[in-house]
Amino acid sequence: GKATTRAYPPGGGASGTLEMQVAVKTYPVEGRNYDALTASLRARGPQGFHGLAKWRVSYEFTSKRERDLCRIDTVRVTIAGEILMPHWTEASLAQPALQRHWSDYYAALKVHEDGHIQHGRELAVLVKERLLGLGAVPCERLNATAHGEFNPLYANLRNRDAEYDARTGHGATQAAYSRRVPQF
Repeated sequence: GKATTRAYPPGGGASGTLEMQVAVKTYPVEGRNYDALTASLRARGPQGFHGLAKWRVSYEFTSKRERDLCRIDTVRVTIAGEILMPHWTEASLAQPALQRHWSDYYAALKVHEDGHIQHGRELAVLVKERLLGLGAVPCERLNATAHGEFNPLYANLRNRDAEYDARTGHGATQAAYSRRVPQF
């Protein structure tokens, strides 16, 4: 997998870091013609789909005490993502037209799954900004206040993931579907 770390320093002395780790894994599919390939995708695809993206966002912070109040000083937000994609093991044995069709289909499926990961990225940025912008709160309430900011954001972005699938037909409107190719 790939790991990326980006730092976005806000004003006011507080600082935040986003860490992103996204792994792309594959599962094997086979078939030397369209029917065999699509049957393999249906049989082996994760949770009934041809591709699957999952993401999880977590955070941790340090704080500074100012009399009876505490303020978040540093925030580290981590997004861990995984994309599961098909790997066509018999591609070299298929006709060139089916290979081209697969290449286009795979690229569109990857675009769709990357869209799910983008939701996790958006959440990570929002969490970092919200936590750094909390201001001074009673120290005993800092953790609860941080959770109070995080939880609704997380739920909202999870809902966006479901809406994204509904809006795109799980990628069909992005050409991430395997339609019958007439010459096969």
